[in-house]
Amino acid sequence: MEFEIVTRKENPFLERTEIRFRITHDNEAGITREKVREKITSTLSAQKDCVIIDSLHSEFGKPEIAGYAKIYRNKESCLKNERKHILVRNKLIEPEKKEEKKKAAPPQKKEEGKGGGAPAPAKSEEKKEEKKDDRKDDKKPAAKPAGGDAKPKEGAEKGKPPAK
Repeated sequence: MEFEIVTRKENPFLERTEIRFRITHDNEAGITREKVREKITSTLSAQKDCVIIDSLHSEFGKPEIAGYAKIYRNKESCLKNERKHILVRNKLIEPEKKEEKKKAAPPQKKEEGKGGGAPAPAKSEEKKEEKKDDRKDDKKPAAKPAGGDAKPKEGAEKGKPPAK
């Protein structure tokens, strides 16, 4: 397994060194974060508890892994600055166990056969029946006069102008 540092950046505000690296392996199966952390600690002479592997990426069919790691000066700054799930992933802290909620009693189903009579039809069936009934009774709406809502004057007949 060959280890190569591509970029190295000092970050004095967060008390760490950030590196991008590339690992070339000869079809080795199971390159884990733990193995990568050991390789970084041996290469850069850092403490294992202060090395955080942020990401590892490999391409299908290539024996290369590209990654991003952070090497802190001390463990306190590491625990203070890193996200919880990254610390869990790097096995620096234990995952928090979620408390089990009390299971509520399942809702009781109504027993069939009680209540007498035939069961009521489903709502969708009722709507379909109403639509069929409406279609039979529907007639074309009467045409409205062109003048709008104005009523014809008394004594005026249809089709004839009103008398003056």
